Amino acid sequence: MSQENKFEDISPRDKRSKKIKNNSSSAGSTKIRKHRPRLSKRARVGVWIFVLVSLGSLCFAVLTLFSGAVINIQPKTAIVEFDSEEFSASYEGSNSGDIKYEVMEVSEEQEKIVNASGIEKIEEKASGKIVIYNDYKRSTQKLIDNTRFKAPNGLIYKIKEAVRVPGQHVAGGELVPGELEVKVYANKVGSKYNLEKGAEFTVPGLKGTELYDGFYAKAVTDISGGVSEMRPVLSSEDKQKALENWKSELKESIREKAFSQVPEGFHLYEDMYKISTEIVSMKQEGEGEAKIKMKTTFTGIILHESDLARMVASSKVEGYDDSSVYLKEVEDYKLSLKDPQYFDPMNKKPFNFVLDGESLLVWKINAEELKTDLAGENKTNLDDILSEYKGVSKAQANIRPFWRMKFPGDKRDIKVKLHKVEN
Repeated sequence: MSQENKFEDISPRDKRSKKIKNNSSSAGSTKIRKHRPRLSKRARVGVWIFVLVSLGSLCFAVLTLFSGAVINIQPKTAIVEFDSEEFSASYEGSNSGDIKYEVMEVSEEQEKIVNASGIEKIEEKASGKIVIYNDYKRSTQKLIDNTRFKAPNGLIYKIKEAVRVPGQHVAGGELVPGELEVKVYANKVGSKYNLEKGAEFTVPGLKGTELYDGFYAKAVTDISGGVSEMRPVLSSEDKQKALENWKSELKESIREKAFSQVPEGFHLYEDMYKISTEIVSMKQEGEGEAKIKMKTTFTGIILHESDLARMVASSKVEGYDDSSVYLKEVEDYKLSLKDPQYFDPMNKKPFNFVLDGESLLVWKINAEELKTDLAGENKTNLDDILSEYKGVSKAQANIRPFWRMKFPGDKRDIKVKLHKVEN
């Protein structure tokens, strides 16, 4: 036995070289498996701790970045019903009445050609309403009939009857002039005497006396109707036939126009207006024809919706403290005049009306003021803060992140959500 075989025989079985079977079809593609080193148990625990801490820090950063507060509020409401209950209204600035009103005026002019029965010369004096002011003394001052009033263009207008103009009085802590509304007439016929609303007048008869500077007047309507011209003539029958249907169309047109122009925050009720029509001019258009220009004027009473809501609350809600409120549907109430035969919105006098219907009264919440009060406060103080807001029925606050017990210091990070009020 050779020396080489001797050593091979005494080698351990597991130390002997192993033969690798070669496959002729896969020669050169033999894969040798590599063993990667494995982490120790302590190292694996450390990795997991690092991952968890990183995720926790990320979550904390995200939650902090999107921190804030949301407070959901349900406003206080009350259903208020009226059954033909009477109230009074007075013009804005008056100290009387349950509610104040303002006057809204809308006018438009339209033309129409009608058949004429002839031509004649027409001469008429212009007329209109002015307010005379007494800023002289507190005593009443009499002005005689035919007292003259001079316009800026030098034209003269007169009153037909003697009047007594109230003296100065105190209003709002200030001394204000007395005033009286009267109708004036042009001194002569002609269209040059027609003036627009707002024209100012002096009283020439007082010139040279101490009363002159204390008495003056201002037109509160157009001064119109002055004419001196050849005008087509319409028989009463032709005039009535031509204008009857046209007036109805004009009234409906001006009504729609007025209701579309009601200022925001005001309401116009159906019974609270009057519509007037007048012929502004009538001229010959052609042979046997006349062109009529008609002016239609809508004058209505408008009520501020917030004032109406306060009046409703004051009359029906026990313990009402003049908080800011509004009516969910103002149209749910019907207002009707107590004495419609005496109603004239242009005279700006007090009037009585009857209220019927049922509507939902809702308390307003000042969201900006509430956010200011909540900023930087502990959540435990929420009830105390809300107790100052009488219009809050229910409230729930959510602060992000959840572990914070204070509202954000910046009110911009606080959001107030008001629940939608349903009828």
